[in-house]
Amino acid sequence: ILSDMACGHGPTSALFVLGYANWTAGQLEQEIAENYWLVTPASSHIVLDAALMDRAKLASQQIGVHDLELLYTDKAHA
Repeated sequence: ILSDMACGHGPTSALFVLGYANWTAGQLEQEIAENYWLVTPASSHIVLDAALMDRAKLASQQIGVHDLELLYTDKAHA
């Protein structure tokens, strides 16, 4: 893809991200099942066009979360 893009072929928009994640087999799926992650539909508008600081807000709005500050991030203990 990089060679094609360099020659003027391939996608017209792209986002390259470098990083590292170390999950064990099934860990991510388990975390999603336990609601540790908010999962939203993919949106090229959010990923490619929206300002970096607006992406989380726009993505969360797709699933009805309009204020991320209202989410409780710690586990409750009775």
